[in-house]
Amino acid sequence: MTKHTLPWILLLIAVMVIFLQCQRKPEIITNTVTEIDTLVVVDTVRTTIYRDRVITVIDTIVVDGHEYVVARYKETIDTLNVRVALDIEYWEQERYFNVRSDISAETSTVYITETITNTIEKPYPLMSAIAGISPAFSFSEDKVNVHSFMLDAGVRLAGKYDISAFGSTDGTYGIRAGIKF
Repeated sequence: MTKHTLPWILLLIAVMVIFLQCQRKPEIITNTVTEIDTLVVVDTVRTTIYRDRVITVIDTIVVDGHEYVVARYKETIDTLNVRVALDIEYWEQERYFNVRSDISAETSTVYITETITNTIEKPYPLMSAIAGISPAFSFSEDKVNVHSFMLDAGVRLAGKYDISAFGSTDGTYGIRAGIKF
């Protein structure tokens, strides 16, 4: 094997490494983060209903020739969150009260929002192959001539550090070390 065939062999190896790297798909890590936010709106509902000496409607009812007094009180009380409708009646003959009421109140509201965030990370592989080709040019008599080709092949560690061997058609060989910023 002559010293001129070694760079061509390195070129063939570099082309094969580049082809194989293009065919390989990177590893994908998918992480799903779910955040649930709860907003609770609480309204304190306090309503004090107190009536003293209310004005009532008094009627007299005659039953079997006897007169009986019937008193009635009717009112609707509205506050910010509560509505109370009262209808109170007292019948003297039976000596009892009839109380009808309708109470409605607003309740507290709970809002729940859910946010789902998908995080996709593509980590660098621990070791991957690298290769390259570099033409060198020379200028003479207003012409550009290809002087030589340089081929290199090596490995990249942790996606940051490069170590490769190179050789050129003009007989230059060596080792290259690099770092990716």
